[in-house]
This record gives sequence, C-alpha cells and structure tokens, in this order.
Amino acid sequence: MKNPVFIATAAIALAAAAAHGAVIQSQGFEGTPTQGWGYALTGTGGSVSNESLAADAPASSRVRSGSYSFQHSATAASVQASTLAFDPVSLTDYEDVAVELRLASISKTSGNGNDNADLVQVFIALDGAAFSATADLTVEGNANARWSYTSGTGVAEVTVGTPVPKFQPAGGASRTTDGYSKLLLNIPDSAASFALKVVSTNNATGEIWAIDDVSVSGTLKTVPEPASLGLLVLGGVATVAVRRRMA
Repeated sequence: MKNPVFIATAAIALAAAAAHGAVIQSQGFEGTPTQGWGYALTGTGGSVSNESLAADAPASSRVRSGSYSFQHSATAASVQASTLAFDPVSLTDYEDVAVELRLASISKTSGNGNDNADLVQVFIALDGAAFSATADLTVEGNANARWSYTSGTGVAEVTVGTPVPKFQPAGGASRTTDGYSKLLLNIPDSAASFALKVVSTNNATGEIWAIDDVSVSGTLKTVPEPASLGLLVLGGVATVAVRRRMA
C-alpha cells in the first residue's frame, strides 16, 4: 500500500512547484505534527480531523486533498481561538519565496457560516524576530459567509512587511469570487529565515474554518556551475597576467 502521507505531501509539492518553483516545506495534516513541515497546535476549538459531512454547507468540503485537514470550530457559544505554530524555515538558498494556505469556510447546517469577528489571522516573523501583534494577513467572515476550497475563488495576497486591510466577503451565505480560498504571503528576498503562525477564531459550534495544504516554495538562487567557475578563475588569472606584462 502506498503511504498516504507521502502521496499527500507529493501532491502539495507538485501544486506549489507549478506556481513558485522548488517546494521548501509543506504540511497537509495527513500524519503526525512532526511529519512534513512540523507544527504545534495550542488553544481551544482546533483539531486535525477527517470529518467532512454531506450535511455541511458546502457539502463534504472540509478536506481539500488527502483524508485530513485542520479544522477550527468553537466548542461552545463563546469566542475561542486556536493557534498553529510552524517550525522556522531557512531561506538561505532561495528567493521569490511565498507561503500558501488553502482555506474553506464551512457551516454544519444550511444556515450558518463564519461571521464578522470570525477570523483567520496569519503572522510571519522574519529572521528570528518575535511575531508582531498585527497579523500580516487576515480573512474575516461576514453574516454566515461560507465557501469551499473550489467554490470560493478569491485570492488574498500580501507582501510581508506591507500591511493591508483585512480580506472579507461583501456579504453572507454562499460566496464565490470573494470567498478567499487561497492565501498567499510573499516573503522579502532579504529574509534569511521565517516562522509562521496561524490563529483561527470563531464563536459558534456550527462554524468551521478549514485549512489544508500549507506550503512554502521559492526559486533556488542561481549558483555558477563548476565549469563556469573554472572559466571565471581562468579569466581572472589571464587578466592579472596581461596586466603584469603591461606593467
């Protein structure tokens, strides 16, 4: 039998590679927190789950790929938050780096969904610094807004270090172009490393934020091939020799 963790990780890698080149890390929540891009989960209301019900709205849409996703739903009628904190990532060999997360807003009934003040906040800390109190990217619900990974086609994209207003659907119920299912955070090329934190918040048991296929990808920095390096060295030696003859 093929390893489902390997298959899911490979699928995430291929999708990210198509957009940004080399996949540096990925997490599809198919195995333990130490498999793939390591993470720690704290808080209340969040869990990794394979639950994805036909009675949901949108139906059977909590998991994007594989069998599991991260799902946050308050366990009582009060504001509850959970935090995914991912292991730091070295970017020494990469440029044009982007972090990508896939997001769905799900209702356990036909009439619920994420509302105002129901949030997914993404924080990036560069080069070992502490996380800012202000999220780099925020998606907020609105009047029971809901969308799946495919029915929502909105892209929430930011450059880390350049704050932008929150991304929020214009209305409630089923969303399409402003159902923000793809979150992109572009990392400055000057960064040598970064850490990622995702905080999910809502306040009703019928509301679910589902997150899947988290990845970071980038382009390998160009390094001269050995043959090219040899030519550069020979060229430098020849230049020095000519200058000495002319001296």
